[in-house]
Amino acid sequence: LEPLYTKSLEQLWSRLAIVAFGEFDEGAFPSLAIGATSLIFEELLREAEALSLAEAEALLAPYLARLPLLAKQHAKVMARLLPGA
Repeated sequence: LEPLYTKSLEQLWSRLAIVAFGEFDEGAFPSLAIGATSLIFEELLREAEALSLAEAEALLAPYLARLPLLAKQHAKVMARLLPGA
């Protein structure tokens, strides 16, 4: 079931439904600790949900202008989430 697990995690990461919040030791090597964004960043998520898409894009614009790789990834994710937009 590894391919299904990996694909599912990718979908959750791209929608920011999950976030990393540390590591935990499970024996052989540390593993990434992940959790629901809605639980870990509850207040920030409420603030973000109150923004319109235009307001959110305006907040991101300065960062995307300085970080072209982030801008490229952002465009890919947005195209998947909002096809035709």
